[in-house]
Amino acid sequence: MTEKKDSGYSWMILIGSSINYFISVGVMKLFGMLYSELLETYDSAAGSTAFINSLQIFIMAAVRIGFGFVYSPSVTIVNYYFHKKKALANGIVGAASGVSTIILPILYRTVFDVYGLHGGLIVLGGFCLNLCVGSVG
Repeated sequence: MTEKKDSGYSWMILIGSSINYFISVGVMKLFGMLYSELLETYDSAAGSTAFINSLQIFIMAAVRIGFGFVYSPSVTIVNYYFHKKKALANGIVGAASGVSTIILPILYRTVFDVYGLHGGLIVLGGFCLNLCVGSVG
């Protein structure tokens, strides 16, 4: 396996892992924005939408479990394919989560403003399907 470490294929694995980190961290930080969109779309007070918030917390827990199946293997696979540049590779993957924390709220706000709540959720679902692309390798 030493011939595949630090090769061109290793960098493709790094790109896929970075995509996974970018999407999973960004989506996990979205739920507060979704709740405010629900309040605005259905024009109701926070007390009358408390059930939706409870449901949202349950869905968030399920999403975190699902993202756990993506998040941990992304770190492991990068460490498996890099030897000499392992620190750089892990730094790039870790930076993807920070970049998503900055970029994705702006992107989500724009998507919700243009398409509304329902269209924005469809776009968000399509965006999350890119986790499948990042996981193929």
